[in-house]
Amino acid sequence: MALTEPVPRPLEPPTVQDDQAVDADLFRHAFRRHAASVVVVTYIDSSGAPRGMTATAVCALSVDPPSLIVCIDRSTLTHEEVMHRRTFAIDMLSTSQRRISAHCSRRGLDKRLRDDWLVPGTGPDEPPHLAGSVAHLVCTIESALDAFTHTIVVGRVRSIWLNPLDPEPLLYHDGAYTRLVNAVGGDGGDILGIAPLAMPDPLDDED
Repeated sequence: MALTEPVPRPLEPPTVQDDQAVDADLFRHAFRRHAASVVVVTYIDSSGAPRGMTATAVCALSVDPPSLIVCIDRSTLTHEEVMHRRTFAIDMLSTSQRRISAHCSRRGLDKRLRDDWLVPGTGPDEPPHLAGSVAHLVCTIESALDAFTHTIVVGRVRSIWLNPLDPEPLLYHDGAYTRLVNAVGGDGGDILGIAPLAMPDPLDDED
């Protein structure tokens, strides 16, 4: 009779009890290793002023219809304004816009966008368009779901602008702004990597 190898038993996933909390700092450090494009959510506030919020939790949802997801902290003024207006835009930043990202990520401070950062000529009710961005997507809120401290906003994309100059995207990795670079792989071929931006802190000359 032929011998057969025993069939390995599938590994059972580890279980986490309700009272076992994941360490918050460990969670933050895990996602610091996730290199991602820097995105600013832009909107018009209740006074008619252009404002923006740097967002880390943004992703594409569907192409039919074109839609995306952005998560907004419910304790922020941005949440109140965006949920009231129901229209916002996503600007994917280029490496020349590091200062804008830093400005719009200052928690609790004024995040009004400077006129010289914007594309002129947009309508009074249109979300601000950041000049020099990689892409600009205007969205309306399709649905929203509260989850823990944030609201998961599903935005239906109404218009898209792609920068014809195709500028280099601004990335964020391990707590620092970075950029894509070409590197030489072990086989001599070119591979893409990331490197820190050799630039002064954008807040050093903040007005």
